[in-house]
Amino acid sequence: MLRHSFGGTIKTHHLQRVARKAALIFTGTVVSIAPVRGNGEETNSVEVTFQIEQALRGLRAGQRYTIREWSGLWMSGHVTGWASG
Repeated sequence: MLRHSFGGTIKTHHLQRVARKAALIFTGTVVSIAPVRGNGEETNSVEVTFQIEQALRGLRAGQRYTIREWSGLWMSGHVTGWASG
């Protein structure tokens, strides 16, 4: 079992299965978290930008990579533990 930064545990065989299917595997630091507004003032999604420190698959160390999350996850409290730096 492995312990991840949010305090839970991951069984090794589950991690291996996920890793085989993953297009991107990296470690990095969150450098920004920003809401993305749609038509009007409503936030449709949240962009999280990482500074890639170690790239195992699909990226290069030193580059930045941005993901876009559905804002409903953030507003409902399902996303916790994210902070810049």
